[in-house]
Amino acid sequence: MDMSGENAWTSGSLLQEWLARQKAGFEGCSQEAGGGWGSSMASLDQLEDLIRSRYSSIRDIEAAEETPFVQVAYWYFGEVFCRCHGLVWQQRPGGDPGFPSHTPSAHTV
Repeated sequence: MDMSGENAWTSGSLLQEWLARQKAGFEGCSQEAGGGWGSSMASLDQLEDLIRSRYSSIRDIEAAEETPFVQVAYWYFGEVFCRCHGLVWQQRPGGDPGFPSHTPSAHTV
């Protein structure tokens, strides 16, 4: 795999802005949810419980996809995998076909 353009995948302004917004939003969400978020794989159970307490179906989550809470949940899920499994946040320069441009994807490098 040619990684000569790797920096473009990890340093794009859209990605960096989205990550910064979600990280900032997480501070408020985590306090509202009672704290104790350790960015561990085990904390994903806590995330699931919180999501289930707010939404009763995947359709409800999809309908709320643009809300700050759901965007922060996406970020936290990806951030846990980045921290626990050595992944890095990336976004294809120009966006990923078939994916919203505001929701970056985490990939291994």
